[in-house]
Amino acid sequence: TSKLYQFFAGLTDSRIHPRYQTLVRTGRTSCSGPNIQQLPRDGGFREMVIASSGTVLLIADYSAIELRTLAAVCEKRYASSKLADVLRAGIDPHAYTAAMFAGLSLDDFEQLPKSDRKQLRQRAKALNFGIPGGLGAEALVEYAKQTYGVELSIEEAERFRDRLIQEVYPELSLYLTEDSREVLAQNLHIDPEMLREYLCESMTGASRRIVRGETGRRDGQPYPRGFMNRVWNTLQTLNRNPDLNRSLVNRHAGEDLHRKLFWTRAETLTGRVRGRVSFPQARNTPFQGLAADGAKLAMWQLLKAGYRMTAFVHDEVVIELPEASDYADEARRVERILCEAMTDTLQSDIPITVEFAVAERWYKQAEAVWEDGRLVPWEPREP
Repeated sequence: TSKLYQFFAGLTDSRIHPRYQTLVRTGRTSCSGPNIQQLPRDGGFREMVIASSGTVLLIADYSAIELRTLAAVCEKRYASSKLADVLRAGIDPHAYTAAMFAGLSLDDFEQLPKSDRKQLRQRAKALNFGIPGGLGAEALVEYAKQTYGVELSIEEAERFRDRLIQEVYPELSLYLTEDSREVLAQNLHIDPEMLREYLCESMTGASRRIVRGETGRRDGQPYPRGFMNRVWNTLQTLNRNPDLNRSLVNRHAGEDLHRKLFWTRAETLTGRVRGRVSFPQARNTPFQGLAADGAKLAMWQLLKAGYRMTAFVHDEVVIELPEASDYADEARRVERILCEAMTDTLQSDIPITVEFAVAERWYKQAEAVWEDGRLVPWEPREP
């Protein structure tokens, strides 16, 4: 509600001119004046954005692009990816996940009533997008509800996470593994083997809490004073990073020291580095940032091809076309540019697909409508 209020409060003219910041820390773009990237998909808000006089909107968006970039990252790191195999087979990854969790074959899943398929697929989308991004059970429950309207219990979230990364897409068990001691060793500027000699895994976990300023375990049991002193003394003795000396010697516990010791960096396949990030950010950035890199390259190619882009929302571009255009020819040309740019970015043969539609308004539900081989503007059906 607050975001909607900010959007409408900033409208002072019948014509909007969003301003974009082309690179934020996540690797994506941000938008302001107004922020059309935050308009809800539902509720009729996007439909208020209409094409200029004499034009129509070509709405084109990548299909499940962050799953495709995730598959490319996993295949590059681990030499194989079940998700990549699913995509190469032309299978909808959300339908595949939904069928696996329902204990059905893909054929049987497709035979379910449309409402059941939609419900199961929405749950699959929450799992497919949320879990690789490093969300824990509680965060996954909130994400599923807020983003997809899917209700999950903590127990279900934990069970679904384990099954997704162990059975459905097993490469994710490697992708979501983080060696806290290796990260800590990197930030202390010492060899990981040296750190392992002094800090066992459980002691490393306790160190995370102690340097943050917490004095007890998760179950509320306090740490013995002697144990806390040993943690501080060990970190101080091992440290070879001059930037940490004062904080460790004076035991300046807090979130700042915790980040300096236990946060790491993330890197995309394109070589762009995001420094000092938390575990979820370190897992999310490589594939989300890669998708953003490919989309930006695509927009540059569209610009050079002479297209007038009027909006961009992460995986979706909105282009104005003259009303007299051959919409099918233009749509296929835009599709080709989008796919080639993303393929060049991934350096992979994982297929890239784009969905497009033509409409007079920015309808999220718009689909391609064909009449006698011609692409024509989509219109909502009468209720």
